[in-house]
Amino acid sequence: MTAPAEARRTADALRAAAGDALARTDSRRADFALGEDALAADGEVDRSWKPLGEVAAYLATWLPAWIDDWLDLRRWDLLGELLVVDACLPCPTLDETAWRAFAAAQQPDGAMPAVRDMPEGDEEAVFDVVYHSTLVAAFASVLATSRALTELTGATS
Repeated sequence: MTAPAEARRTADALRAAAGDALARTDSRRADFALGEDALAADGEVDRSWKPLGEVAAYLATWLPAWIDDWLDLRRWDLLGELLVVDACLPCPTLDETAWRAFAAAQQPDGAMPAVRDMPEGDEEAVFDVVYHSTLVAAFASVLATSRALTELTGATS
């Protein structure tokens, strides 16, 4: 299987898994990510975590500046990761300017350059450079779409 075909298969699998996982993630977010406590790996409450309100307030303050910086630098991989963080906040911004630029950077075949433009060269070498940013783009898109649809439909976790 060629690298681009493998990337498409991986991206399709990620989209399917992410869609299924979002339902579980939304309910777990209601259980701990949006609450005052976090669940430890064994399911017990771990009260050493900072209350999400403090973390969310910090991120709400600084995330817009970080998104603008990575957008200006056209660091699509890092921008995508920040868009994931935004989609997980209690009140995501779903920044239209950032999302439009992010979408414009994506290639017709779905590949996402990590930095600025798509690299050129051997198909497998290019795949190695862009596979992570392509998966980040798919994940960020699924999360943001889920949050936007939740807001539109008034659904609850």
